[in-house]
Amino acid sequence: ELSSRITYIIDDVSNRQYTNSNNRNPVNTYVHMARSTSLEELRHYKDEFGKESSTNRNTSNPYWIIYENPTHDVRDRLQGAFNLNIKLPYGLRIAGRAGMDFFWWTGTTFQNLGGMNDPTGRVSEFTDFFKSTTFEGNLIWNKEFGQFNIHAMAGASTNTRTDDRRTQTVIGLVEPGFIHISNSLEKITPEQNKYERKTNSVYGSLSIGWKNMLYIDGTFRNDWSSTLPIDNCSFAYPSIGTSFVFSELFGRNMKDAISFGKLRFSYAMVGNDTAPYRTGQYYFVGGQFNGAPFTGYNKVMNNTTLKPEITVSYEAGLEMKFFRERLSFDFTYYNSLTHNQIVSAYVTPTSGYERRYFNAGRIRNYGVELSVNAIPVKKSGFQWSMTYNFAKNNSMVESLLEEYDVSSLTLYSASNCSVNAEVGKPFGYIRGIGVVKNEKGQMIMNDGGDYFETEDNVGFGTVSPDWTLGFLNEFQYKGFTMSFLIDFKLGGIMYSNTYKKMMTNGMTTENYDGRIGYFLSKQIYNEGDDVLTN
Repeated sequence: ELSSRITYIIDDVSNRQYTNSNNRNPVNTYVHMARSTSLEELRHYKDEFGKESSTNRNTSNPYWIIYENPTHDVRDRLQGAFNLNIKLPYGLRIAGRAGMDFFWWTGTTFQNLGGMNDPTGRVSEFTDFFKSTTFEGNLIWNKEFGQFNIHAMAGASTNTRTDDRRTQTVIGLVEPGFIHISNSLEKITPEQNKYERKTNSVYGSLSIGWKNMLYIDGTFRNDWSSTLPIDNCSFAYPSIGTSFVFSELFGRNMKDAISFGKLRFSYAMVGNDTAPYRTGQYYFVGGQFNGAPFTGYNKVMNNTTLKPEITVSYEAGLEMKFFRERLSFDFTYYNSLTHNQIVSAYVTPTSGYERRYFNAGRIRNYGVELSVNAIPVKKSGFQWSMTYNFAKNNSMVESLLEEYDVSSLTLYSASNCSVNAEVGKPFGYIRGIGVVKNEKGQMIMNDGGDYFETEDNVGFGTVSPDWTLGFLNEFQYKGFTMSFLIDFKLGGIMYSNTYKKMMTNGMTTENYDGRIGYFLSKQIYNEGDDVLTN
């Protein structure tokens, strides 16, 4: 038996939105724009010479960004799967699969001549070719022996992924508004980023069931990854679990109330590799200096002894369904410990690098998950179903680089605030500079009007929420379906660079305090009534 499926998708996008604090993101201008600015004032975004106008010192005119920085890209994607099934005697079956995922992505970005952020303008063109192929073969055996049923499988697979992205850019446009790579007297600056990775695997599983009530399952897998050093590229991870469908012990009358009930327990190991080219230093051609080519090196120090991540987890769960599946829930408790988690952390600048990849000790995650499903209405072709998903995860860094006596790693930092992996704290613990306060909790300022800062970094908390909740409603009627989802997150600390910029530029309500009183008064604050301004 042979089957196949091929899908072709084409995306043709004009003016793809830039994000975050990119100076070509029009939404970013509102972080810097004075509250008194009217958008109507900004509509005339070009002067008589075709240059950008109506700007301030921090950002471009949003209309210039929208109309003078066009982009266009086209992505063709081809996905395919080919499946082969061969039945053999004695309950044996061979299953083979070949899968592919290719895309070709081309595009152009343009910044017109005369803009505030890029006065000379530029044109960039890129091409990106991605290819992923997977081949796997499995030998499957299904057999029943009286009240026992056995499902066994052994197989092997290989996956190869490559990506080749090439960009060429020119700066210093000759003709404004002409979107072409030749529109410059400067040399074209080329750039190429290419990677290839491969993973080979062997695996197997065995499941034994008794009376459709008691099951024991085991799996084993070994991967060989090209992204890890040759001495550490092989890693194995097994799992074992059992489940008990206790509702099979109930009589028919009992099953009208309790339709299904199952207890499950499992132990599992899961391995993980890393991205390509993190195990050895490499250089890149940086351009020319006085006619001679020069090379540069990656600012991240790679690790020649990088090990695979291994996560060991224990899980227990209870699943129950009531009233012919009109009401059900699934509860899970888990506890996992990740060994050798691969992280990128800051190192001292005297090393010549900014960051380095590490295997970061042991990090534990534990918590609960609860899913509740209900069907309040099911009548005359109409059905209303509700699903609640609750999750609470706790993390703890138990150890880091014990051989170096390191108990804290900075994962990311910006504006005197850092996200850290710190022993004894949850993963993703935020620290930053605090403000000195008096006994009443008021912030103390110096003569220059700045706050007194604390000498040491202050711990603010973890980025992870205390818990999350999702609420899904779905309505079905005669083949039509409508649904909506509401998500909740409670707790967790977030650092907002957007808010920091707004505070710097005086755009928040907190900056408002004192302004009105100052402008309406002829006196200088904190001086006597007899001291007036001229």
